[in-house]
Amino acid sequence: MPTDGYTLLAILLLAALAIFLLRRSHRSSPFHTRTFDSAIVSQPRIISNPKWNSLTPRQQQVARLAARGFSNSEIAQRLGVKSNTVDAHLKKIYSLLEVHSRAELSYRIKDHID
Repeated sequence: MPTDGYTLLAILLLAALAIFLLRRSHRSSPFHTRTFDSAIVSQPRIISNPKWNSLTPRQQQVARLAARGFSNSEIAQRLGVKSNTVDAHLKKIYSLLEVHSRAELSYRIKDHID
């Protein structure tokens, strides 16, 4: 049994860290699980024309620029709108195209990028 105060403190801190990591590993969000499963287990699908055509012309512009790697502020500057407007467009685009990230967006619309 350790008698040194620092050793006891180190043991207590390691035990607290172990409990924290154990609890965190058991906590899983359905969203993250679904995203992980769809990204790893199944091959992402390329967007069909009906979904792409459901976007407005401005949403298509924003999607193309985001897929090319432009940041929201860069897209806003190029299109002459506010960054919040780009955020709103991207939320709608992600919802309509059923994507969860720019990387997935880029993959899904690769046939529509100029």
